[in-house]
Amino acid sequence: MRVITQPDMLKTDDYLPACGGKGNDVWRLMTACMTGETRIAQKLLKENPTLVNCSWAYFTPLHLAVREGHTESVECLLQHGADATAIRGVSWQDTPLQKANDRGYSHLTELIERHIQQEAPSDSFSESLAGSSAEYNLFTASAVGDDEYVGNLLSNDSSKVNTLDPSGRSALFYASKNGHESIVQALLQSGANPNLPEKDAPGGASLHASVSANHQTIVRMLLDQGADPNAEVEASGNALYIAMRNGNQELVEELCSAGGSISLTDACALGRKDLVEEILALRPSEVNAGDFGPLTQAVSEGYIAIVHLLLKHGAELNAPWYTSNYMTYAMRFTEKEMVKMLLDKGADPNRSNWLGVSYLHIAAMLGKVDMAKLLLEYGADLEATDDEYCTIPLGWAAKYGQEEMVSFLLNHGAKPSSTIIQDWAQPVAWAERKGYAAILEKLK
Repeated sequence: MRVITQPDMLKTDDYLPACGGKGNDVWRLMTACMTGETRIAQKLLKENPTLVNCSWAYFTPLHLAVREGHTESVECLLQHGADATAIRGVSWQDTPLQKANDRGYSHLTELIERHIQQEAPSDSFSESLAGSSAEYNLFTASAVGDDEYVGNLLSNDSSKVNTLDPSGRSALFYASKNGHESIVQALLQSGANPNLPEKDAPGGASLHASVSANHQTIVRMLLDQGADPNAEVEASGNALYIAMRNGNQELVEELCSAGGSISLTDACALGRKDLVEEILALRPSEVNAGDFGPLTQAVSEGYIAIVHLLLKHGAELNAPWYTSNYMTYAMRFTEKEMVKMLLDKGADPNRSNWLGVSYLHIAAMLGKVDMAKLLLEYGADLEATDDEYCTIPLGWAAKYGQEEMVSFLLNHGAKPSSTIIQDWAQPVAWAERKGYAAILEKLK
């Protein structure tokens, strides 16, 4: 396992909603679980039990403890309520159970399976709507527009107006999303907080949902009650971005009047070169805003003029990355000409993320032979080994069933086996576990 440096974003004692804890505490717990220092993990969880499901780059402490085979740390995390089914936002991430299976950690596999059976999560809201035996409650009634039920419930007991259902959503969210104005009004009069932190929305999700559905009256109601027009929903920007994307000028004006503003990242996603220029002049430091920042958005949409503008203003091509960055998006969503331009501008073809995942690993997973060929022409390393699956790009191609990519990499010198890779992580082992007979034949 490579030495991992604490990300700048986590060098703080401030609470980071997206990570689920104070920056330094999140990093201490993550590293303690990676290294098997269970006593440190226990101390941190005793001080703050909610830290157990914190995350960085969509990885939780449990993911890392399982990956490294630290049984005591895994037991500690599960006892404190770690989500054993967690898998979030990364296309190449496996569940803790899958990680244990792949590595042959039979004791951890049994432990996690037993825990999942004993601690099966409650039905989600969507599941609660199915079946006549499902509980009918404030959340369901708010979603379907049952004014009488909501009114009676609130008049008898409004104490749950700011609670969340098992899926992490509020009654106000459901009513706002589905356009039930009278229920929104009733909830707000009963004290519903439009900025209540919800799943993937630390500043609230109700305003975002109402703007997405173009419910203008509800948008006004929420803003009048103090809804934050700049609150973001993960991977979806803020309400103003949504209104601009939807072309709803009335809502754009409404949100701007309430103090809404657009970020450089969202301006790039919209392809608004005029706004990009204005924001760069006012807030030039926003040009480098992490994995999913301005450059990633402009690249993924193919806005070449904005890409050049960002590079002119100092957008970094070889900054640390964690989940996905501009190059991974370029390979996913654009043609090889964009990737070539970025490489010509100085992008390092061997720049890997915090887990050692390289661009060639991603190209192999995606089966993008043209991208892999281009990366190799610029010096990409065929033998780069990551920490997550402990294998080379050929291993990723085998794991994800990319038969053409396997042939391509073999023809360009990739070795079907390597002395620096553990047996379970060899390309052949991945093909065998996944049942890809054709790939297995090529590798043997």
